[in-house]
Amino acid sequence: MPPSPTPIPEVRLVIDTVTVDPGASADVGIRLQSAGEITSITIFIDFDPRAPVVDAGDGTPQCRLAEGIDADDTVFAYTPVGCTPGDDCRGVEIAVIDTLQPIPDNAAFVTCTIMVDADAGPGILPLPCISAGAMGPRDLDVDATCDNGNIVVTEPLATPTPTSTGLATTTTPPPAETRTLPPTSTPTRPLRVEEDDGCQTVAPSQANTGLMLLVPGATLIALRRRKRGRP
Repeated sequence: MPPSPTPIPEVRLVIDTVTVDPGASADVGIRLQSAGEITSITIFIDFDPRAPVVDAGDGTPQCRLAEGIDADDTVFAYTPVGCTPGDDCRGVEIAVIDTLQPIPDNAAFVTCTIMVDADAGPGILPLPCISAGAMGPRDLDVDATCDNGNIVVTEPLATPTPTSTGLATTTTPPPAETRTLPPTSTPTRPLRVEEDDGCQTVAPSQANTGLMLLVPGATLIALRRRKRGRP
């Protein structure tokens, strides 16, 4: 009788926090923190519509495995199922199935590219983790938790106002003719100063929490069985 697999302590997935200018893109990594050997991971992440994960051009998210990680299968898909990228997609599903070697700890094993809207105001846009699952060798199921990430949108830089470097030319007018005029009374009017104080309130960003369409552990098992041709 083969020995029972050694239990793996709970693992944690960490979504990076990145700082981005409005209208710019950035890569967001997902990291694994575990004391054991993990070979399969699935995670569901939501994103703010003002900073979506970029479409790779084929209707799938622009995500990629880190160099040196080989897996039997990978899944990068938008959620909810059937959504249209750039329209009503609100998150991504990422699954890495059966890596040849355990996934390295404390390094980004998957990276996705996000694009911040040019009109996004300064503030924090969350990247909430909806659910996560993991497995070790021999289909050992592992409890997994995850930490949310954030996109910190910077304050747009002010456009400098061009100034003239030329010297002004002063022309001295001819002396005016002196005349003696009778005294007159000049009405005075108080100076009116108008103040216009404006402020802009940026609504706090809200995480668009999508529905978890698939249970992470069940997703991993189903993908493994499909890959191996089992019913």
